[in-house]
Amino acid sequence: MLQSCQKESGIGEGQHNPQFFQASDYILKDYKSSRVTHDLFKLIKINETLDSTMIKDTVGPNETVLLNKLNLDNSKWSDKYVADTTYGVYGDADLLTYTCNDKELPIQKVTVYLNQGKVTTIKVNSQRSSLINHHEQLLTYYPGAGYDLVSTQKMWSGDTIRMNVKATFIPK
Repeated sequence: MLQSCQKESGIGEGQHNPQFFQASDYILKDYKSSRVTHDLFKLIKINETLDSTMIKDTVGPNETVLLNKLNLDNSKWSDKYVADTTYGVYGDADLLTYTCNDKELPIQKVTVYLNQGKVTTIKVNSQRSSLINHHEQLLTYYPGAGYDLVSTQKMWSGDTIRMNVKATFIPK
């Protein structure tokens, strides 16, 4: 019997790659859902200056600006990532890793940690360069708990700005 390999129906050029876990969609949904019942406490350190803030109101557009930029499923990018899945002892996926093979794209690596099919942690490594600076970020998102953001911005003048944000969901 002869069989042929064909694209699955509905999967075509410019459409979503079904292998990609949409970290951005997952994080935004979890974040917005958590903020309905929780305030957000942020401990912010910029270079050596420490500050804190409590965000009690509803989710505003400026609050999710960073999270909105994590869309790995951009149709122009999907062929530029290598996806890898690590399975645990019982056959469930434990780790999903997406590594970029193009140094010019902002999102260089996404790692999704799972436990019995449930997302426990998402890490996103990103970078951006311009004429005036090079910016690297590591976002570690903990569903239902908060996130850590480590950001380093190296200016062309030699100055470096380091920012650490530890954001925690606090019940209202």
